[in-house]
Amino acid sequence: MGDNGPILDDIFEVLLEGETILTSNDPVRRKSVTVEVLAGSTQLVQMVGRAAPDGIGTYLIIFDGATVVGGDPTDGRDLTPGVIKNFIIGVQE
Repeated sequence: MGDNGPILDDIFEVLLEGETILTSNDPVRRKSVTVEVLAGSTQLVQMVGRAAPDGIGTYLIIFDGATVVGGDPTDGRDLTPGVIKNFIIGVQE
């Protein structure tokens, strides 16, 4: 996950099934974490806007080893403080 815009100024938090798995105190271009999930399952991932000083929350989230099967776009310009993007991911057996 990270700030996907020309200005490095946005901060986000990522939750997996309601538990924080990734966040930062400062803006980052890319930050990642590896989390094991049950094969054959679907999981809810949420990305929460925490800071966007210019009012434009440019975000990007990538799922390596999982497929997005529903939810919001995985990148955009509208993840401002308090906004939540939802992603349903599936992990094949």
